[in-house]
Amino acid sequence: MSYTILLGARLVGCNGRNLGTITINKLDSASLLYPYAPPGNKLSPNSIFNKFGSYGNQFNSMSAYNPVTTTPPSIVLNGTVIGYLTKNRALTGAIDPDSLFEWLGIPPINYS
Repeated sequence: MSYTILLGARLVGCNGRNLGTITINKLDSASLLYPYAPPGNKLSPNSIFNKFGSYGNQFNSMSAYNPVTTTPPSIVLNGTVIGYLTKNRALTGAIDPDSLFEWLGIPPINYS
């Protein structure tokens, strides 16, 4: 599956926090691919890659990795919510984080 249409979209937490931009530019500090700023830094509490943080923890209601959440990060393009980054397949507009990250060349989070 191609996620080209999502390029330039922002991930936004249900609390309004900016979680990063979906881009293939590894040098953009707002990009999920940039490991030295919060969006791409696995140690940042505001990163979806931090499996102990609010947005990457599989048990937190704001997390993309919680399979039953109803409040995952929104995917916002040009000010409009176009989907949700979530493991909850029951949500309309759900995009699996591991599938998107594989497309971007990011290894999946290992919860074992």
